Amino acid sequence: MRLLILADWGFPCDEPFMREVYTKRWQERGHEVVWGFRSSTSEIQCETWCGAPAYLMPSRTHDEVRTVVDGVTRQNHAIKTLWETEGPFDAIQVRNDLAFGLRAMRLAQSQSVPFVYRLSHLKSEELCLGYRDGVDGYGLTDFLRGQIGKRVRRTILDGADLTLTISDAMTDHLRSQGFCGPIESLPMGADTSLQPTEIDPKPFQDRFDVGSNYLVYIGTMNPIRQLEFLFPVLAQVREQRPDTTLVMVGGRNDEHRNRLKHAAEHYGVADSVCFTGWVEETTLRRAIVGAEIGLSVFPPNYVLRTNSPTKALEYMNHSTPVIGTQTPEQIKILSESGAGRTVEFETGTFSETILNLLTDVDTRKQMGRRGREYIENRRNYDLLCERAVTLYEAHT
Repeated sequence: MRLLILADWGFPCDEPFMREVYTKRWQERGHEVVWGFRSSTSEIQCETWCGAPAYLMPSRTHDEVRTVVDGVTRQNHAIKTLWETEGPFDAIQVRNDLAFGLRAMRLAQSQSVPFVYRLSHLKSEELCLGYRDGVDGYGLTDFLRGQIGKRVRRTILDGADLTLTISDAMTDHLRSQGFCGPIESLPMGADTSLQPTEIDPKPFQDRFDVGSNYLVYIGTMNPIRQLEFLFPVLAQVREQRPDTTLVMVGGRNDEHRNRLKHAAEHYGVADSVCFTGWVEETTLRRAIVGAEIGLSVFPPNYVLRTNSPTKALEYMNHSTPVIGTQTPEQIKILSESGAGRTVEFETGTFSETILNLLTDVDTRKQMGRRGREYIENRRNYDLLCERAVTLYEAHT
């Protein structure tokens, strides 16, 4: 099967699922893939990513306003050029990007090949929610973009031969909005090729001057995630365990990290919170393995409750017990695996759960072992690649 994927990422891409499932394992199984990534270039350019052709698509190709104005009927765009250079393909898939989605849908129809839309985040709903709730950085323009985005996305979904969501909760959300087209869940997973016992956390601990008594959070630090929640939690934990620190790994945006640093100061825990910034994968693995508990926090809103908790899966993959908030996917994963606990998005409950687990070493070890077993048996990238192939064969 030859697949063209247009993604909402720049090049080079460091999204593990795309790399491990749709590039490495896809090709290992004898299939082919060609990538199109966002760029700021004015002309299409060709690179190579993990042994696959990777094209940097001109900014006009993924400009949503320009795409709508064009009416997507014009075929003299870079995606058509990519087809003429690398095609034909057996199917075209778009990940999230609305402009890519409109153009690729039209191209797929003209070439009589299936069109698949992969939805990993409800971005349009996030923009509307951020404005409605007065979240830092979200304005009226974002609200209007969100409203338009939902309408454009519905056009794309209605034209897709298959929609792939990131969770059952996201599938349910789309169904509740009246979507009745072909839809399947293809959740996130983890790479089990490296055993946790093979990873040494000490280089990470030395580099960032943290001991072994730390909690870890990995991932984006967008204001809509309300990560300030973790600082009063940490303050309560430190009342009984004063040696406990919190390591915040990730966050590409300096402004988002600085906002959280100020919040940590406000709650009096700045000296016990370490912000690493964005780190390479080896450092990320070491940070997780060295932690006593991994934290997976989502506020209880209708957008983030549909996410597939990549961070929780990474903790489990590295035998680190998880404490997460009560989203459908986290409740399902942690109850099925026994790898951790889900609690309400409430300071007292969350801190109490952390303290109870910190004092129970045996339970933490059992949770860590169960989490790794669950990933190996249910959410490893080999299994997810097989599911992706099966879905394509059944629906395209």
